[in-house]
Amino acid sequence: MHKSLLISASDYFRAAFAGGFKEGETGTLDLSDEDPERFGFILEGIYGRRLNADAIRETIKASSENQAIGYCKLYISLDRYGLVQLKNDLMDSFIKFFGESKGRRPEKCVPYIYENTVESSLLRAFTACLVAYHCCQDPNTLMFYREMFNQFEDFRMDVMKALACNHTKLNDPRDFNERFHEKTPQKAK
Repeated sequence: MHKSLLISASDYFRAAFAGGFKEGETGTLDLSDEDPERFGFILEGIYGRRLNADAIRETIKASSENQAIGYCKLYISLDRYGLVQLKNDLMDSFIKFFGESKGRRPEKCVPYIYENTVESSLLRAFTACLVAYHCCQDPNTLMFYREMFNQFEDFRMDVMKALACNHTKLNDPRDFNERFHEKTPQKAK
């Protein structure tokens, strides 16, 4: 892997390799806690400046874990490394995943999202808006989430905010990809 490419792609890698840490001295970075296949997608994305959405989709489909959680894990890794454009690409794929079946609900990934993201996460925002949308379409949907509302207060509050912000007519959040994109930071000249 070309260290210079990693450094130019991400503040995380820049800090590790050029910030006076041991990684800068050794030229290596321990990523033993990262799934090798997931990091392979990240490297492909860094080299190509885009994620290969089809390859990711097929790999996630073939894995034994829940597909939505597979997307969440990759998104969280991209977030960790500060790869904003790749995160936005993946958010588009995640939204498309939920758009393919209007009845597909994110209940299986809610605990993973709320245990592994920060309050300002756009992954949380999309999930809460999607749940709020489903609740408006079918009030019985609330029953699916009752336990999660009790377990994750942030989730309950995020869904309530989504409902309150759109009290007159809640639009399908899958129609607004850009709303769930992080702004790409401008590089200093």
